[in-house]
Amino acid sequence: MPENTVQSVNRALTILEAVAGADSEIGVTELAKMLNLHKSTVHRLLNTLVHKGYIEQNPETEGYKLGIKAVELGSKVFNGLELRN
Repeated sequence: MPENTVQSVNRALTILEAVAGADSEIGVTELAKMLNLHKSTVHRLLNTLVHKGYIEQNPETEGYKLGIKAVELGSKVFNGLELRN
């Protein structure tokens, strides 16, 4: 990891990217294996991202997917682009 970065922020963003890249809902165990992190670390970071609205958890399957906050951010970026016809 580059100098002058915050490990927990880096991990949270990596989790966000992994959830965004998943074809369907993804679970804690799968994320932990994919990212080579402890399940407890992934779980705590997911809880934070859920609390902030960037990720949602399906209460029936306990799987995770992108939340509305992530969509809002993407929309703001897209709206700020100068697209030519």
